[in-house]
Amino acid sequence: MDYNLLQEEIATFGASLVGFADIREFAPWPRAISIALALDPVIVKGVKNGPTPEYYKEYLRANTTLNEIAQKTAWLILWAGNRAEAFPATVVDSDPEYERILRAAFQHKTAATRAGLGFIGKSGLLITPDFGPRVRLVTVFTDFPFPAGQPIVEGRCGGCRPAARSSSRRRRPLRTAPQPRRWSASPPPPRPAGSARQNAPASPSHTAPRLRRPLPSPCN
Repeated sequence: MDYNLLQEEIATFGASLVGFADIREFAPWPRAISIALALDPVIVKGVKNGPTPEYYKEYLRANTTLNEIAQKTAWLILWAGNRAEAFPATVVDSDPEYERILRAAFQHKTAATRAGLGFIGKSGLLITPDFGPRVRLVTVFTDFPFPAGQPIVEGRCGGCRPAARSSSRRRRPLRTAPQPRRWSASPPPPRPAGSARQNAPASPSHTAPRLRRPLPSPCN
């Protein structure tokens, strides 16, 4: 499978941005596909002093759409004969590992910056050239040997401070570079004998996350 065709196919699933990353430094998988979905700018513009009901609905819509895109992408790669695993847009609180350490096993922003989709701003959010920070992210792990994008490992905010000031008022930590979490799960199992179609994952089931604290605005 040609990776350009794969990128085009993912775009037809509804993705706003697609990038390919080398993540061997952070996970047992050699490659990751970073997929971004732009949030509705009208809804995001209406967020002034914290998340609104409309924003929360948009947040859930984006997560559901991203999970569907990621599962379709994983199925496509599996059908082509390679391994793939979709990592959900949001980890629900019922995840025992998340409950134990209060962090996901992998940060989507790590794959996004390694794929060259954007940089981490002073707000701690991924900043993309086309949509700024107003995107949600999902990741698909794979052993598909596509060429990786050019990583962006340094911030590009310069002397700009508005986002940092806005975030500090919401008590968000300031960061100028991504802080990747080391993978805590076991490596992918060897591909069993049989056709790639037999190794396809089960149909996804998505549960809306139970949020312990207010959502940042906007967030990715």
